[in-house]
Amino acid sequence: MKLKTTLAFLFVMIGLNYAQAQKVKLITITFKYQFVHDDSDKMINTRLKVYVDDVVKGVSLEKKESDANHVTIEIPAGKHKVRAVIESQYEGNWEEHTIANEYSIDCIYLHEDNYTKHVRVDLIFDTVKGTIVKDVKLSNGTFGSIF
Repeated sequence: MKLKTTLAFLFVMIGLNYAQAQKVKLITITFKYQFVHDDSDKMINTRLKVYVDDVVKGVSLEKKESDANHVTIEIPAGKHKVRAVIESQYEGNWEEHTIANEYSIDCIYLHEDNYTKHVRVDLIFDTVKGTIVKDVKLSNGTFGSIF
C-alpha cells in the first residue's frame, strides 16, 4: 500500500513539474553583426559571445571579420542583463575585441530590460569611424536604436 501511495505521489509531482515547466515563456534574441573597415588584408577570425545575467548563453560560429555573422539565444521572459561581446582570435587565443586589448573600438553590446517579446539586434562595428550602430527590432515590428 505504501508503495502505491509513494508511486502515485511521485507521478503527481512529476506532472506538476512538467506543467510548471510548460508555462515558462521563452524569448528569442537574434544578434546579427558585421564589421565596416578599410583594411581587408588584416581579416581575423571573430565570433560573438552572448551572456545573460553573467552566464554564457550562446556563441556564434567563428568567421572572418569581413563576413557577416549571427547567433540566436533563448531566455525566459523577464528582466535580464544581456551582454554581447565580439571575441577575436589572436595568436591562437580568443580575446575580447576591446580597446584594452589594443583593438580600435570596444565591440560590446550591453542592455538590461524586461524581455517580453522576441528581439533582433543588428550590430555594425565601424572600425574606420570608431562607431557602433545598434538597431533593435521587436517581433511586433517596432524598431529603434540603442546607443
